[in-house]
Amino acid sequence: MRKTLAVPLAAVSLCTFAAGAQAQSSVTIYGIVDSGISYVSNSNGHSAWVFDTGVPQGNRLGFQGTEDLGGGMKALFRLENGFNLNNGSMGQGGLMFGRQAYVGLSNQIGTLTLGHQYDFMGDIIGNYSIAYVAGVYAFHPGDYDRVSGDRLDNTVKFVSNNFGGFTAGAMYGFGNTAGNFHQNSSMSFGLTYDRGPLSLGAAYTDINNFSINPTNDLGVSTLFGQPLTGSPIVADSMKTWGLGGSYSIGNVGIMANYTGTRISYMGNSATLSTLEGSLLYHFTPALVAGAGYTYSKLESSHWGQTSVGIDYFLSKRTDLYAQVNYQLASGDGTRAVILTLPTSSTNKQVVAGIGIRHKF
Repeated sequence: MRKTLAVPLAAVSLCTFAAGAQAQSSVTIYGIVDSGISYVSNSNGHSAWVFDTGVPQGNRLGFQGTEDLGGGMKALFRLENGFNLNNGSMGQGGLMFGRQAYVGLSNQIGTLTLGHQYDFMGDIIGNYSIAYVAGVYAFHPGDYDRVSGDRLDNTVKFVSNNFGGFTAGAMYGFGNTAGNFHQNSSMSFGLTYDRGPLSLGAAYTDINNFSINPTNDLGVSTLFGQPLTGSPIVADSMKTWGLGGSYSIGNVGIMANYTGTRISYMGNSATLSTLEGSLLYHFTPALVAGAGYTYSKLESSHWGQTSVGIDYFLSKRTDLYAQVNYQLASGDGTRAVILTLPTSSTNKQVVAGIGIRHKF
């Protein structure tokens, strides 16, 4: 349950101006806490039972607020922290507000925000993934296509309101590198169409000078036809694009998405392509189950992953879930590595778990 505090702006401002005396400000506190138990068939050569957390959605504590400026314009902000419920540590590398941190303005046309924000691959293409019920483990190999929801720093982002079913957005991330405007910069674009049971989306993200570790992330031993050392490399650019769609027929939901990620490094390039299809079935408003299959390819490496999940809502705020994800890799010694898990010592990996999620 979200807690909202609405107070006159004058009551919280040290300096009150007569023109703003009637304006209203609100701050909402919200969050998600999740915990469960998972079994991993092969984690660096050993099976493991783990106390798991953040499987269906990442744990978070957030603050968001708006202020009515009049004339249809509002000021807004969001600060969102990620954390590990197992030990209370901060997520996203220890950042205080590593999930989201931005401030902006909105009006009848759209919303403009500045800060640390999600790009459009996760905003849009992630909505068409079986991860909706099968959890974070169902997202694509290495998350190189950013469908699970990844952020960009130093960004200016605009998202239009819905006009005739269409919503469009664009963002630019500053590299903040003296003497080189291009280095570490980024950009992203998105377009969606929603009308009745049909939803379609497209997105594109381009990041310069991005650190990756294909050995740990993908389980591959070669890239660009050259052996990898197992150490991270800084790709000159990562260009990612995606298309997705969903359609509802009664209690059945059909979803599909395609993504491509072009990795460029020292004059070489390779593309990681992924195609995913899935079905959802709502047995009751409180019970939904789904299954999906994902096929990915990078040079001579291939990954096939089957994902199954079921979610039962005890209330609007609390649900119980179960999920199973199985990945089979092939090609040039490629090892299986389901997203966020340690690499398997073989070309197979299974993770299965149950848990409880609570929203407030």
